[in-house]
Amino acid sequence: MKTIRVLYLRDTDHICGPGKTIINTCRTIAKDRFSLVVGAPAGRGASPNVFLQGVERAGGCALPLRMGAYLDLRTLVPLVRFVRSNRIDIVQTHDSQTRRLGSLTAALGGAAHIASLHGWIPNTLRQRGSVLLDQLLIRYAEHILVMSRDMMGQVRALGVPDEKMSVLHNAIFLEDYPPLTTAGTLRQELGIPDQAKVVAVVGRVSPEKGHELFLEMARRVHHRRPEARFLVVGDGPGVAALRRQVDQLGLTNRVILTGFRSDIWAVYAALDALIIPSSSEGLPNVLLEAFAFGKPVVATPVGGIPEVLTEGESGYLVQPDDPDTLARRVLTLLDDPDLARRMGACGRSTIELNFDFRERTRHLERLYEQVMSKREARSAGVGRSH
Repeated sequence: MKTIRVLYLRDTDHICGPGKTIINTCRTIAKDRFSLVVGAPAGRGASPNVFLQGVERAGGCALPLRMGAYLDLRTLVPLVRFVRSNRIDIVQTHDSQTRRLGSLTAALGGAAHIASLHGWIPNTLRQRGSVLLDQLLIRYAEHILVMSRDMMGQVRALGVPDEKMSVLHNAIFLEDYPPLTTAGTLRQELGIPDQAKVVAVVGRVSPEKGHELFLEMARRVHHRRPEARFLVVGDGPGVAALRRQVDQLGLTNRVILTGFRSDIWAVYAALDALIIPSSSEGLPNVLLEAFAFGKPVVATPVGGIPEVLTEGESGYLVQPDDPDTLARRVLTLLDDPDLARRMGACGRSTIELNFDFRERTRHLERLYEQVMSKREARSAGVGRSH
């Protein structure tokens, strides 16, 4: 059987949700039938690209690229040569930046283009322009992978037929998230009293992630639970504004901005509930991680979240413009530890039953084979017509 050669393109130098998915694909793809190369920017200055390092540790082949803004011909030309010389069958793009590069690379290099959609972020005028261009480019892809049924509906609204799309939910390795037996050391590091309840938001600090809603919830919960602590775990362009809002709300001694943390086990060990207050999502990996660790989640019903979280069983769903209800749901979990434990256990069962990464990879492999079979059938048809 012919080996199917796949080139992933991703514009990042750190490991975020989509990066974890790519790395885990490197861990699980059948290497006797598929060859996987991951292209991403070379490290910035003296700093290495930790994402590409993760790819190599997982058994993938890393391809450092000189990736400029928009479309850099200094990257396009050698990348097309790479695709041709290495007989790449599929170029798979994972964000709008690499979509611009990858769609042309695939067309010029004679490869199929698969577009993976992890969600669109239209916060600024520049980002909105990027989204519009991305929505145009994906229509010409051979196939589109979406993270949720909700996202499939968004793409369908662009005029893309269902047969060109597949829903492939994010997933995780449950063994990477062993049951938590202690509160760990993070509470001590951050000066959080043992008896204090802790809720957290984990992810990039950006407007669509709903950190303002999180702080409004924190203000309300603080009145009922003055000993509670609220963790903001992550970094991003909105950190400075968020610090100002914390001060304005009088929560300086209760809200802790930890910055980016790679010790995710320690974070989940310290908290009693995870909050996902986003106004827009694809399918957040933090939801799967919290469930894997047996933690209850209060989240907004956006993107693929309702496809994973069952209201009243593994957590609660709250509209993104309702801080009062969000606070009430959080207080319910803090006031009833047995309920929180039952919901957390339900969440872990959800992962066990439906979100195993190995099964996700088997679906992905079948998709690659289908894409290549269709291309070969088209080529054979063209050959016969001549």
